[in-house]
Amino acid sequence: MGLLDTATGAISGTPTTISDTDFYTVTAFNSGGSVSFEMQITVNDAAPSGLSYPSPNVFTVGTAISDLTPTVLGAVISYSISPSLPDGLAFDTATGVISGTPTTISAASSYTVTAFNSGGSVTFEIQITVNDVAPSGLSYPYCFKLQHFSEFA
Repeated sequence: MGLLDTATGAISGTPTTISDTDFYTVTAFNSGGSVSFEMQITVNDAAPSGLSYPSPNVFTVGTAISDLTPTVLGAVISYSISPSLPDGLAFDTATGVISGTPTTISAASSYTVTAFNSGGSVTFEIQITVNDVAPSGLSYPYCFKLQHFSEFA
């Protein structure tokens, strides 16, 4: 963890592990006696960074999407998203994965994903569009025969 300079009382160093809050007593001495001070030290993780998702994200109602898996630097304890995704899509708060089969049309919209750990958070705006199913099987119920009539004088 850290080092205590016994001559100056300075605490220095680079933490190498995450640590919950612990209490430490530092005592200073001289020829007249001593005095003690209790201090708290907590070591948090470095905040995550570089959060991103694949793009573009244009889906079709009724068609399962390939999982959208985030890329992030650093440890992540949990994820959140706001606002709620279009109906049929799910968000995993443990992994940040977006999956499912959209069931409703949704215009291009932004969703804010946040990745958290003990050191802080990072956000990313993901764009998602859900289009209707393209029309198909166009036909007419009758077959029309068109003829060209001309008058001769």
